[in-house]
Amino acid sequence: MGKGQGLQLVFNKVSFTYPRTSKEVLLDINLQLTPGWTGFVGANGGGKTTLLQLACNRLRPQTGVITAPAHHQYCPQRTDAAPEHFSAFLASQNAYRYMDALAIGYDWDQRWHTLSHGERKRAQLAVALWVEPDLLAVDEPTNHLDEHAQQLIFKALAGFRGIGLLVSHDRDLLDRLCLHTVFLDQGRIDKRVGNYSESTLEVEREALAQRRCYERTRKERRRLEREAHKAREAVARSSSRLSKRNVHRNDRDTRAKINLARLTGKDTVPARLQKRLETRVHRLAAREGDLQPKKEVSLGIRFDGHRGNRQILAIEPGNLVFGDDKEMSGALTFPALVLHRGERVGISGPNGSGKSTFLRFLLGKLPAGKGLFYLPQEVTKEQGIALLKEIKALSGPARGRLMQLVSRLGSDPKRLLVSHLPSPGETRKLMLATGLLQQPSLLVLDEPTNHLDLPSVNCLSQALSETECALVLVSHDARLLSTLADRRWRVRGTAPKFHLEE
Repeated sequence: MGKGQGLQLVFNKVSFTYPRTSKEVLLDINLQLTPGWTGFVGANGGGKTTLLQLACNRLRPQTGVITAPAHHQYCPQRTDAAPEHFSAFLASQNAYRYMDALAIGYDWDQRWHTLSHGERKRAQLAVALWVEPDLLAVDEPTNHLDEHAQQLIFKALAGFRGIGLLVSHDRDLLDRLCLHTVFLDQGRIDKRVGNYSESTLEVEREALAQRRCYERTRKERRRLEREAHKAREAVARSSSRLSKRNVHRNDRDTRAKINLARLTGKDTVPARLQKRLETRVHRLAAREGDLQPKKEVSLGIRFDGHRGNRQILAIEPGNLVFGDDKEMSGALTFPALVLHRGERVGISGPNGSGKSTFLRFLLGKLPAGKGLFYLPQEVTKEQGIALLKEIKALSGPARGRLMQLVSRLGSDPKRLLVSHLPSPGETRKLMLATGLLQQPSLLVLDEPTNHLDLPSVNCLSQALSETECALVLVSHDARLLSTLADRRWRVRGTAPKFHLEE
């Protein structure tokens, strides 16, 4: 790997807008990074992936200049296709350390379509590290990964000595790996020294201090406005007293007093006070505008489902074979299983143990109808494009209700509707919004937090904890499973034989 000496990534006044859209994704970005890992955090569709692709010369900015190492490598979120040079990697004599570190099989290039998404992600990262880039950009590396695989990923990435760019919703990985954190919001960036938790705490403290300063400024501005109003009334009264309009021309005493007041300047005191007060009010109003806290977007969703039939599912003991058509790559045995209405079942197990295959088997045993909502583990790029196209074709009210739910999950509906290709996280939000409107009685969710940003993960977790729907949840997230599941089905064993136990 590169030693990192003298390496820099520099964004100088960089802006970017996708074709056929009018809203800029990145606005006048200035950023300088040196070797070490930097985490990029923000809402789905907020420009994180765009920034990584700009750094790796996969996109060109509309304005500004990017200076980056020529030898770079980009690891996308999707794992639909095997990484470039995968066969050469497997045949290389110096690939063994990466294969050992990330537990890569020598036959994986021959059976890519049978690999789990977690296995594909490990292969993608192994090839990226093997080419020893000076700049490595990694987009959501721990999606789909079990705890053991997550540890492998961390150790492999921690050994990288170049400039590392990491997009992730995995707080633990961001905290353990990153020296800097960049927050993206509405096209702007905020770079901080420290990992995700340290940087987030600093941002929250600054936001609290700003809000308090804003409230003090607003309170003082309102007080001075009242004083200025009194001063204006005093000026009006003074002008009335010092006017000769209603004084008889033979009333020499009154006219003399008015002349004396004008001569000594007493008539100008209220006006000068009014001017000073109004100047201070103007300055405070400008400062108040600068301190105006960002408008908080209302987040939170709800699965308004129904409890459904008393018994939803009952299956006899069986055995599932999974892998390609010619050669078995694994087998999963399972006992008799029953699922009743309102029950919450969490399914866990290692990558490549047949969990998703088992989930599809369960779906085949369920009666078709409106009572079921299924969220698959992964959706292809083509499926995401087709889903967005279907949503754009909906009637105004129907599309409005759905996009309101997308907004409640933290994404910008207007930006999404003018885009052509939703990000994986946005695709997941569109699917979740569609499911919410179905009012299901059973939710079957395969790794539902994959690709979602952190606020959306919290929204989803809260919604699932409150719903009355029955739930079958596959996840590697131990915290999510312990929060939501009241029953557990665990897959155990080692390849090629696995068994599910309750």
